[in-house]
Amino acid sequence: MAGEKLVLPAINSMECKDIDKMLARIDSTRYRGNAPQPDNIADCPLLSYELLLAEENYNRCVVERKNVSDGLRNIERPASQ
Repeated sequence: MAGEKLVLPAINSMECKDIDKMLARIDSTRYRGNAPQPDNIADCPLLSYELLLAEENYNRCVVERKNVSDGLRNIERPASQ
């Protein structure tokens, strides 16, 4: 059974919004269902790409968004008596 074909752009050339869209696009194929790995060995390169993309999304985009929004601020609490 032939599946969908995706164009996988170079990750370092993508902006955060493009990474978000590509992760959603990959997920929409349901190539691995809810499993951690695909059933079809031919999909292993897609899994590797997805994992690299997710890592880049976290390292660059999530951290970048956190820095822009100033993230959660630590609140100092008085010492317990």
